[in-house]
Amino acid sequence: VSGFGGILKNALGVAAGFGIFNLAQQAISSFSGSLIGMNVTLETASIQFEVLLGSAEAAQERVAELSEFAAATPFEFPEILAASRSLQTFGGDVLATGKNLTMVGDMASAANKSFGEVAMWVGRAYDAIQSGRPWGEAAMRLQEMALMSGATRAELERLTASGASGSEIWDAFTKSMSKYSGMMEKQAQTFSGLMSTLSDTINMTLGKLGAPLFRIIKSGLQPVINLIGDTEKAVAALMKTLSSLPDGLLAGALG
Repeated sequence: VSGFGGILKNALGVAAGFGIFNLAQQAISSFSGSLIGMNVTLETASIQFEVLLGSAEAAQERVAELSEFAAATPFEFPEILAASRSLQTFGGDVLATGKNLTMVGDMASAANKSFGEVAMWVGRAYDAIQSGRPWGEAAMRLQEMALMSGATRAELERLTASGASGSEIWDAFTKSMSKYSGMMEKQAQTFSGLMSTLSDTINMTLGKLGAPLFRIIKSGLQPVINLIGDTEKAVAALMKTLSSLPDGLLAGALG
């Protein structure tokens, strides 16, 4: 029994060692992922907003604004980027404002839904309302998320039927959503909200620290790609040459 106890103790010690090693690996992987991953996210977002806004300077300014916005909300930076892209795509600079982004954040907090999902349906509703097209699907989705009541939808549809302008209908929509004002700020003070803010803060800080490393790695990728391409061409040429040799000659060379 004493001997078995010693063996068990050693086994548990080894297992614990492996556990600590795995935890360390996960920590290092997460750390390096934030160093590089956040820069990948920022670069991709800058390119996307450059297309939407028309200039690299405007894109960098928008990404910086969204970074500050994310630091004070219970939502992760990537989904805020996605939400802003949706608003910009559906409504341009008129819809993609800080005020409307806050409204969407309040709605998402109230419904406990993804920021990006709510932004998409709000954007689709805005686009349809301003274009004079039916927006029943967007209204239905907002109702399913318990954000729009039947009475609110009926009132907006009444305004549409009466020939009200898109601006009037949209004003009525935003007024009906004002009941959720402050929800995002309150959600940001909960445990999950604070953890999200902490995560964003850490990732953005690590992203800034990793920017020089990201540029170095990125600059080295094309030579690696070229090398692999050249290697593939060389292997293909060698295989073509070998396949053209007589079977006996090839067998003799290999023998």
